[in-house]
Amino acid sequence: MNDLTNKLKHKYVHLVLGSKGGIGKTYITCYLTEYLKSVNQMLTVVDTDTANTWLKETKYYNTVPFPLFDSDNLISFERMPEIFRTFQDRNIVIDTGANSYSAWYEFLSNGGDEEIQVYGSKLIIHVPVTSGSSFNECIKCLEQLVEKNFNCRYAIWLNNSVSPKSDPLTEDDFCAQHVYDMMQRPVFITQLPRCNPLQRKLVNELHDRHYALSELANAKDDELGSYTLFDRPAGKAEKLRAQYYLNQILSSFDNDICSCCFSIEHLFNLECREDEA
Repeated sequence: MNDLTNKLKHKYVHLVLGSKGGIGKTYITCYLTEYLKSVNQMLTVVDTDTANTWLKETKYYNTVPFPLFDSDNLISFERMPEIFRTFQDRNIVIDTGANSYSAWYEFLSNGGDEEIQVYGSKLIIHVPVTSGSSFNECIKCLEQLVEKNFNCRYAIWLNNSVSPKSDPLTEDDFCAQHVYDMMQRPVFITQLPRCNPLQRKLVNELHDRHYALSELANAKDDELGSYTLFDRPAGKAEKLRAQYYLNQILSSFDNDICSCCFSIEHLFNLECREDEA
């Protein structure tokens, strides 16, 4: 993977967005954060999902909670620009909830995409697309966003980890959709690997214990005992399993999965070339 330190002249707002719950937005926020850290990008993780407290309770990510609802449980649109003002000196990864999708969509539709540029950042919208029963709704959400011609790039996440019993979602499945023809070229896609049963068991346990995957993967052997997994201290087997799955995830960021769909790393390389030009 490339070290992007000092190569990108702009800061980025990474907005993880989807209209349906349970499609992996928070996991994608975590994996994106892992990747950006691995290429030495200074960033802050912002959590606007009030329905899911896991991210802010997982200390590794040092997440800043930023609830968008006021005391009357209504969306406060003034809070959104405050995020970009507060953290305009760094990259921002924003986790959103399905309950705030309409608010983000309205904010962007009313010039929010341009307002982000005012604070010196470029916008990348990350959209999960899952297999199984959620597939059509994910595609519908993406179509709704793309139709607006927001000033942004899109990163599509084919997330096969959500529906393990469904057939794996491939780039051909996505490219066959009308929304693919609607999108500007090149199209940037990350195909997340499917968990095997042991990996899924470990990921679920890490989630329940509020540990990050890389936290265990990068732990020193003499530190493993401080992590409690499956009601006992973690061992080398869990560490190796975490390392293997983390490497699978990170390698998915720099794999161009077909001739017309390019990786997230390809996206950043393109940004570097545009900055140099």
